[in-house]
Amino acid sequence: MKDNSLKGCFNRFANLITGIFAPIIPAIAGAGMLKALLVLLPMLNLMKEDSQTYLLLKIISDAAFFFLPMLLAYTSSQKFGTNPMVSITLAGVLLHPNLTTLFNSGESVLFAGIPVKAVSYGASVIPIILVVWLMSYVEKLAEKVSPGPVKIFLAPLITIIIVAPIALIVLGPLGMYLGAGLAAGVLWIHQTAGWAAVALLAVFLPFIIMFGMQKVFYPVVIASLASPG
Repeated sequence: MKDNSLKGCFNRFANLITGIFAPIIPAIAGAGMLKALLVLLPMLNLMKEDSQTYLLLKIISDAAFFFLPMLLAYTSSQKFGTNPMVSITLAGVLLHPNLTTLFNSGESVLFAGIPVKAVSYGASVIPIILVVWLMSYVEKLAEKVSPGPVKIFLAPLITIIIVAPIALIVLGPLGMYLGAGLAAGVLWIHQTAGWAAVALLAVFLPFIIMFGMQKVFYPVVIASLASPG
């Protein structure tokens, strides 16, 4: 029986956050350490910032962050029970270079007459989680209405054709606003009362870990890494 108490709801939320973010930490940690190394190399006169080797290493270090929506699409699919390949495909829609080109054209972008807000989804966190969450409901409906012989292609077609436009028009921009607000809030606390925030975290961290509450900070950490970096 599902525990609908405050503690039960919090535990489910914490487990969801852990399941989505914990698997991507090795990729983020590795890329982050490479970024730190790239800061040190020019300072130690071991490599020039305008060298091709340095620029290629910078691309390598940026990959895990720029394609973060794809990593999160896969882990979110595991938690929401969706098809991982279709989930990653929807992340690919948000990151498609032609979409960026369309947004940068300077013209209004419309889908069936509905305006699509120009947003860059590279390194975004919340939009793809919202998209896969919606997909978990649409995919079940698509599989239910698709006849057996054609379900293998009809169900994904229905899922993508419904979820992708909603992602571009509604969930993507909404998620970006939420993510930007989250990162801005953390940055504001750091800039206005950084010493107090560190002191409070130091005091409460043992209790936070004791009760397993550190899991809910994963989105804050990842959002802060993505923006402002």
